[in-house]
Amino acid sequence: MGSSNHQTPADGHLYVPYAGVRFSCRNHRLVHAASSANWRVPRPAGRIPDALFFAVPLLGLERTFSLVRPFWILWFLLAMCWWQLLTPLISKFPKTSVGLSFLIASMSGIFESIGYDFTFSRAVVFLPFFVVGATHGQVILRTAGRIAVQWKIAGVVALAGAWLYLYYRDTRPGWLYGSFSFERLDTQDPQGVLFRIGLLFIASAAIFVFLSLMPDKDGMPAMLGRRSLAIYLMHGFVVLAITPYLPLILDQTNSIVAFVAAVLLTVLTVALFALPVFDQLIRWFSQFIVRQISKPVVLAYQRLWVPRN
Repeated sequence: MGSSNHQTPADGHLYVPYAGVRFSCRNHRLVHAASSANWRVPRPAGRIPDALFFAVPLLGLERTFSLVRPFWILWFLLAMCWWQLLTPLISKFPKTSVGLSFLIASMSGIFESIGYDFTFSRAVVFLPFFVVGATHGQVILRTAGRIAVQWKIAGVVALAGAWLYLYYRDTRPGWLYGSFSFERLDTQDPQGVLFRIGLLFIASAAIFVFLSLMPDKDGMPAMLGRRSLAIYLMHGFVVLAITPYLPLILDQTNSIVAFVAAVLLTVLTVALFALPVFDQLIRWFSQFIVRQISKPVVLAYQRLWVPRN
């Protein structure tokens, strides 16, 4: 629930911290501006950098970046753009948005045309978590923090049971990617819809239990949470860099040594990408993309929703 830090719409604004964009729906007017809550966001001019439209070699591997089909974990940046473009409608119709998001997410696998291109499939499948975070994030955080210890333990046990069920059921990993249609997952549409609803329910419960286990004090976990977007996106470069050497490491050492090395590398990676410079870079880049995409959307919204005198 990356949007759990949203300000409540009561003040007329919905603030999306990952991109530093504020959408104001007060008096049926839509305005978007850079937020200076944590740091000043520059306002770049011109077009999206041309590099985004070309294949870019990555670390000497056969990997490429593409705006149409984002590579690997970079899908999240583009999906985040689509989600933020929906924030005015979400804030205007919060209850309807929650229901529709779950309905669309559960049924999107019926359509083969919704796939990797422009990361539409993942944006739709994971849309409910953004919508719920934007509309009820603060309430969920407060409620999770007041859960009694015995219910937290019960939640962990129940989720462990759900995980074991999915494991022994031999659930295909593709179900968790959010990018495949039911046909590609070799499942009939009715069964696919029901199974995806079940996965959405399990994921929602897991998020709630995870939030209930988090400390309510401002410490290291809170800081890492605030900068988790940069950690999530940038750690992929480390993974890709060491992937060619993993077989050699496993051949030359035992599994315990490899596990300890992986833990140490994880700690170093998190410490590195938790530095403020990476968080600011990702926020600037995502805000730049959203600004470019949102210009025609803002104009269209104003023409459709702003009453004329």
